[in-house]
Amino acid sequence: MAPFLNSFQGERQRGFTLLELLVVLVLMGVIITITVLSIGDGGRGDQIREEARRLTALMELAAEEAVLNSSPYGLQLRREGYRFLHHRNGQWQMLEGDELLGEREWPAGVEVRLYLEGHQVSLEMEDESEEGGPTPTLILYPDGERTPFELELAYLQPPYLRQRISGVPFGPLELESLQER
Repeated sequence: MAPFLNSFQGERQRGFTLLELLVVLVLMGVIITITVLSIGDGGRGDQIREEARRLTALMELAAEEAVLNSSPYGLQLRREGYRFLHHRNGQWQMLEGDELLGEREWPAGVEVRLYLEGHQVSLEMEDESEEGGPTPTLILYPDGERTPFELELAYLQPPYLRQRISGVPFGPLELESLQER
């Protein structure tokens, strides 16, 4: 038995060092993180929810401004984005220099659908009316009334993410997430 033990004493046993194990664990962590991120929606769900929340809050702010100023405010919705308008001197005017209610663009890849009285309305409109000023798509009146509407923000590529903002003539705006189709 002694010759057997002697044969191992001359060879040095070799295993993995702590540093080698840590490098492997870090690499596995990076691979798992990349895999999880590629499977998810890439943050698009958060982006569309945030945009819907922002628009809802801005509409509520514009409605309060309409009441405080005793003058209607409008929201002009377009395929590219939206902007708020103020009714002054008998015509609609863009809000110049207003950081909160200024013109905004939709996030890339978002499609917008507007429904008035249950019918989809085209957002392909001209910026100016026949009178020479912009025309609002939705109106927020100084008595608290508003144009009833349903507005959907959607990503039309998988995963299908949709948010709906709806408003009745009086009362709070409603924001809801819609199921995948």
